Formats: sequence, C-alpha cells, structure tokens
Amino acid sequence: MSEVAIRYDAVVAIPESFVIEMPEDESKGNPWVVGQAMVAEGADAGTLIDFRGSLSEKVTKNGNTVAEITLGQLRTLGWRCNDITKLEGLGSVKAQATGKWNVYEIKDKDGKPTGRTGKKLQFSFWPGRVRQTLRAEDQASFAARFTALAAGLQSEVVAVTEANAAPAELPAAKAQTAAPAPTETASSTPPNPLFG
Repeated sequence: MSEVAIRYDAVVAIPESFVIEMPEDESKGNPWVVGQAMVAEGADAGTLIDFRGSLSEKVTKNGNTVAEITLGQLRTLGWRCNDITKLEGLGSVKAQATGKWNVYEIKDKDGKPTGRTGKKLQFSFWPGRVRQTLRAEDQASFAARFTALAAGLQSEVVAVTEANAAPAELPAAKAQTAAPAPTETASSTPPNPLFG
C-alpha cells in the first residue's frame, strides 16, 4: 500500500446503491458489501466513490477480521442497526475518505499467478471531523490565556523582508486530484476504485 493519493473531507453513502453480493461458490469466496458514496462538498462535489468490503473471517495483521473492518467502515458511513441485510442509516452522516493505490498480483481463473500485476484505488472511510471554532464571547478569556506566552516570544517574531513577503494576491485554489498510480507495474487491468 502506498501513500494517500487522494482525500475527500465530506462523502455520503448512497443507501440505495448498497447490496450484498454472494459468491457463486461459497467454498471459493466470501460475501461482499458493495455500493457507492458521493463527495458532498467542495470542488469535487458529485464525484462517486465505489465501496467494496469483504465479509471474510480472515484475520488481518492488526488482529481484526476483514469482516470487522468492513462493518466498521459501514458504521462510519452511518449504518446503525446490527442486521447486515438491512444497512439502515447509510447516507445519514458525512465521512472522510482517503484513497491509496494498491498493487496486486493478477491470478488466472484457477487462482494461479499470471506474472502480471494490476492496480486499484482503494478507499478507506473515517468519521468526519467537526472543527469547533472560537465563540465571540470566549475570545477575551482565550486571548488572556496566551498573552504572557506570546509576549515571551517577541524576539522570535519573523520580520517581513523583500525575500519572504507574501504576494499581494494568492493564485486561485486548485481542486485536489489523485496522485498518479504507481508506474512500476505493467497491467492491462485499468484502475478500479474499489474498497476491498
């Protein structure tokens, strides 16, 4: 897994898109929860993110099962009941999403390695942060707490010079875009933005 390629601060699950997919042969696969979330705010509003979470009982490096991780991701997206077939509450909260490129080995229909690799953008979902701002009625007491500390740092105030002066006008903000996929792999498989 590589570094974060893209981050969205406000995504909302699209409840009607979520379903449980069962494998054709349960001895060779696990059920999956699949669906979509949408970026709700900012320059990327309207962007769809695919969700794909396995309900495997396999234990991961951190001691949780893959199914526990998937259920936790669903909770982050608002799922509030305990019946996995209902998925009630999805779409009721905003969450954050981070995408990382995951490089994997491509296997043939019998599960044998083909010697080729593929890549997919894999998303994880996190509870949305609520940033508290300072209330007007609290400004005076808050400022008083830090006045003495700031006064003691007067010698460290950075002087504005020609070399470090900020420009009079900042450039227009740009939308965040995904970092390019890793290039060390050759694959005929296009990037697949799925969680899983």
